[in-house]
Amino acid sequence: MRNKRILYLCIAISFLFIHSEAPSQDNENIKLTVTNADIQQILPSQLDFQNFQNTIWLFTITIEVINPEIREVKFIDCKIIANLKDGGKIELLEGDGFYSEPFPVERVKTITNLDFGNSIIIRNFKISSEVRNNIIEPVLASGRFPPGEYIFKINVADAVNPKVRTSKDISLVLESFTQVELRSPRDGELTNEFPLFEWNFDGREVELTINEKSPGASREEAISKLPLVYHNTFIGRQNSFQYPSTNIRPLQKGKSYVWKIVGKFLETGGYGQIQSPIAEFKVADETSPALRLELLDQLELILGSKWKKVFDKIKEDELTPTEVFYLNNKQLTHAELTEILEFLKDNSGNVSNVTIE
Repeated sequence: MRNKRILYLCIAISFLFIHSEAPSQDNENIKLTVTNADIQQILPSQLDFQNFQNTIWLFTITIEVINPEIREVKFIDCKIIANLKDGGKIELLEGDGFYSEPFPVERVKTITNLDFGNSIIIRNFKISSEVRNNIIEPVLASGRFPPGEYIFKINVADAVNPKVRTSKDISLVLESFTQVELRSPRDGELTNEFPLFEWNFDGREVELTINEKSPGASREEAISKLPLVYHNTFIGRQNSFQYPSTNIRPLQKGKSYVWKIVGKFLETGGYGQIQSPIAEFKVADETSPALRLELLDQLELILGSKWKKVFDKIKEDELTPTEVFYLNNKQLTHAELTEILEFLKDNSGNVSNVTIE
């Protein structure tokens, strides 16, 4: 029974790896068009092992027969290749891959992944032990597919003359979303009133929440108490946010705050999400030594590795910033200093010189 279950899983996998269109190799006889779901992860629970198919729509293949003499077509020599993120490359199927029984096409036929195992009968689907060890077993253990690019090589041929065929390579890039890492402010850190928030998450969308923490309140209570100090959604793999000095509720000196990130990703059936731990930080006075060092850390992070030797020298000599900051002989307010840091963040490549005075 276990071997049969694994076979069902593999057959379901084969028809999930459809994501984006690649240039087709259409000829004057047959043309292929593919429409697919935009997903970043697939859940095994959404596969119907018993019926050799998955339970939701993932892709549609439109087969257009241009030559009127072609009455039936079939899938032939279809392979699946996984280029895993850890560097491994696996051919999921043995030999020449799988094929289907012939099926009729009256000029145009549209097929979805839900048709496989039903109206489209698949033959010669044979997987290797390498697939069981590197894909199937991790899927069964973790509930998610290993990250990497899965390439589904599809060929459609004339059922009578298989040399008349067309093909398309389609890839699905799956990510492994296991955690959201909060980098800055670190838990328990002292910051200024305009801290730089940083996190690690590879998905396309994140929600950032910042809220005040009253004495005696738990972090969970504080992060959900309304009204929130700050809440926003960032699209496009953004991994940092400089708290602005204007047009937003300011963070107050001496108060404690909590923050968290909710990472979102597309999977079959909608959005999945992963929540970070809730971190706590405190806004210090401007005269705090820890605060001055935190500003120095921000500047080092913004300017990048190009000026690493300068900051290494600062640390080696145990230097700390003064409590007063100037630009062109003009003393800066803390808000003006934050605006300069924001400007440098967007224009760090234009900095030509950094020295210690």
